[in-house]
Amino acid sequence: MPGGGGAEGRLAAEPSQALDSFCRALLALPDVSQPLPQPEAVMAGLQVVRETARERGSPGAGFWTFKFEPIGGSGGYLILRRDADAIEAGFQVDGEGRPRGAFYLSSDGQEQGYSLEQSATGWALRKWQGERTVEFPLPASAAALWDADQPANLRGGPGDGGGEGVASDVGAAGLAAPETQWHYVRGGAAEGPIAESALRALLETLPPDTLVWNPGLPEWKSAQELGLAVPPAAAPAPPPAGWELSAFAGPAAGHRYAIGGRTRVGSGENCEACLQDPSAAPVHALLMEKPDGFWIADNRTDGGTFVNDARVQGPVLLAEGDVIGVGDTDLVFRRVV
Repeated sequence: MPGGGGAEGRLAAEPSQALDSFCRALLALPDVSQPLPQPEAVMAGLQVVRETARERGSPGAGFWTFKFEPIGGSGGYLILRRDADAIEAGFQVDGEGRPRGAFYLSSDGQEQGYSLEQSATGWALRKWQGERTVEFPLPASAAALWDADQPANLRGGPGDGGGEGVASDVGAAGLAAPETQWHYVRGGAAEGPIAESALRALLETLPPDTLVWNPGLPEWKSAQELGLAVPPAAAPAPPPAGWELSAFAGPAAGHRYAIGGRTRVGSGENCEACLQDPSAAPVHALLMEKPDGFWIADNRTDGGTFVNDARVQGPVLLAEGDVIGVGDTDLVFRRVV
């Protein structure tokens, strides 16, 4: 990737048109899993993302602008904007410009999360719907976006930039080896089979003692026992230097929660900011760290999320000292000194 610093500019007309089609295709995705509609538009948009991250754009008169912020020694964060329509998309990319894990698309003040993942049959695009996901298999040509000799793990979800799924061996064709198929118990009924990466993502919303089974096991076992689910911490530890949410009123008063990257706030055990507040939804609000600061959005809850007593209608940029209302809990957003 040329250069080591940040860059910004305007894209040429042709990649701008490809991004227009890419966004229209994503915003039109249905809420049920099925073959990917408009695969050519999606693939062309992902190719523009990679080329822009690698080459830092090219002078042009298109409607899209880009801003690249390096992260560490390799890769970075790419933000694409179409200011005329208030559309924005954000991607984490590696040192070769390959998009990694979760990304977002914001339009008309509403933010939608997606991720690129490997499944048993190849690459897939996932649309995040609150606590569940909808999966759309990508065409086989998706492997061309990533080098065949690059071991890529793009398993993502709310809160990660690359996921913690089991790494897959990538063969000469650039596709993952088939994953183990699992069954699980939810609501007293057995469901499945689903791939292991999908099970791990699902377990973020289920108790760690959820029973799971695959044909290689003699009996059903808990996900926690098999290392598929991480048990929640007994009590929140003091957060490291950085930013935090500090609860000062309500059931979770006295607790402090370190935040960074993508942070889920709610009563679910797998939330990074897990509130002991039964009035909060399992995943009540989402915080996203971007180059310009932390943004918060409500996760389509009935009770809503509030910033300084104003109900959040779309993503809101937080300022130090803002008071956030989630369920019956009030938290202050502040820097840890």
